[in-house]
Amino acid sequence: MAFSFRPPVNVQPPIFVMVAGGTNTGKSFSSLLLARGMVGPRGKIAVLDTESGRMANLRRHHEFDMDVMQPPFTPSLIAEAAEAAEADGYGALVVDSMSMIHVGPGGYRDWHRQEVERMCRGDESKAIAMDYPARKKPSLDRQAMLYRLLQRRIPIIFSCRAREMTEKKGMEIKKIGWQPVIHPEFIYDMTVGLTLTPEDGKGVIRHRAPFKIEKDLAEAFRDGDMITVQHGEAIMDIMRSSAAPAMAFHVTRTDGKVLPFPSIQAWAAWWDRPIESASPEVLRALRVANGPAIGEYAGSYPDVIESLEERLAAAIAGERPEVAEAA
Repeated sequence: MAFSFRPPVNVQPPIFVMVAGGTNTGKSFSSLLLARGMVGPRGKIAVLDTESGRMANLRRHHEFDMDVMQPPFTPSLIAEAAEAAEADGYGALVVDSMSMIHVGPGGYRDWHRQEVERMCRGDESKAIAMDYPARKKPSLDRQAMLYRLLQRRIPIIFSCRAREMTEKKGMEIKKIGWQPVIHPEFIYDMTVGLTLTPEDGKGVIRHRAPFKIEKDLAEAFRDGDMITVQHGEAIMDIMRSSAAPAMAFHVTRTDGKVLPFPSIQAWAAWWDRPIESASPEVLRALRVANGPAIGEYAGSYPDVIESLEERLAAAIAGERPEVAEAA
């Protein structure tokens, strides 16, 4: 592994939000509202759809780019999608539905079942004994997904299905509430975890389990509120205020050298020369090398980043008087 040390920049902790809910509770719509608040009115939102493109129905109300994930719903592929979204300059990622990595084809439970069958080698009497060791591979992959997600600097909103659970006490079956369809440990890694229920109405926040919210955000997410764009804005404002102070902006050159700048204006001005004179190949390489930084700055400086993205795209397409190799 090659290490590359660079001037410190504004580093905020990972932001994970889970919005779980049953059918018709507004979980997907609410997830997009939060994402819009996080990226601002002109920021870019990426959506990873695991349910055959159902999120496309919300394009009438929200602006986003979407990719449809096909089975197998291996957990580590979610981390791969998050890395791609960040590198491509998106300000936030919405995964809908995250439940597929738990119960979908190739997801955690299905993978576990396949491992049990493989270890039993046709002898079903060994199924109980093989249940625990068969969890190793899917569990390790799920943990690897989480570790990779923790390295992302764009917020990720996980929309999950939820179902109403029951338990049997004697001869009586009692309802015990709505539970997200996801591994039970998942909610503990959330910055905000909400469960929407049909009886409360679409997008209504309730402070009841399963529920998690970090202390600094408690006032912003009040019981009985309906989820809005402002809740996404509040998450970013509060989390940024607790981040390490910014000391420099940086550009990574194609030779790997890192250049620090005291302001976003100075950082943006650096791009003038390569945009005017560098070849499309060099510009593409610069775009890839600086994708994470561009995505990181997009939330706070959407106008600067949008202008840069437009100029880069035009220069890569050759829309300028002269194109020459960069020195």
